[in-house]
Amino acid sequence: MTGKAFLLGIAALVASIGAAGAQHPSPSHAGGYVQRFVSTTPRGSQILYDQNKNDAGVAIVSWFDDSVFSSYDSQGADDFTVPVGSVWRVTKVDVTGVFFNGDGPAEYENVYFYKDKKGKPDRLIEQFLFLHGADSNGSFAIALPEKGAKLKAGKYWLSVVGVTNFADDVGEWGWEINGRQHANLAMWQNPGGGFGVCPAWAPVESCVGVGPDLMFDLRFRWALSGESPRST
Repeated sequence: MTGKAFLLGIAALVASIGAAGAQHPSPSHAGGYVQRFVSTTPRGSQILYDQNKNDAGVAIVSWFDDSVFSSYDSQGADDFTVPVGSVWRVTKVDVTGVFFNGDGPAEYENVYFYKDKKGKPDRLIEQFLFLHGADSNGSFAIALPEKGAKLKAGKYWLSVVGVTNFADDVGEWGWEINGRQHANLAMWQNPGGGFGVCPAWAPVESCVGVGPDLMFDLRFRWALSGESPRST
């Protein structure tokens, strides 16, 4: 099924369920009006990795529902590489996103780091739950607690999920697409099967027809630690 046909199918489902007095999440949101998060480097902050640019004007849902729509819980993920001979201490994650089917806010955000296996997220190595990043129209600047994520040389996947209660009419959170590919294609999954595609990790382009990557950067904040963000 093409991305366009998938979106049209979901739109028809929204209409039929809406007539019965209920709402239904949609998988993505086209956004010529989407407000971009302008990322700046605060004093004492160093960018370790940056693909928070090339906004394609569309977002893919990466969202957990804290009500009755858990079958639509879904995750986006994108990869990055820590160079050979380096160790990164990630203490802040910036993501560009948008709320749709409502204006937010998120109850909280979850941040996950996975090891790579054959070009897909594999073993979960770090998770930071119930975080409250600075919110700029759905774009989050998320400080990780304590010393953040210490990552040795290798390939990893970042996943960020916005959590809302859809029944409260605050909507869903979508992670905006980076129109330029960096390393592997971004991945997406909907384990509960509510959207009818990609119950396990698969390229976001093959799931919903948008891609190829997601918008984010990784930072180290000197103010949170007395050590260097990189060591050899």
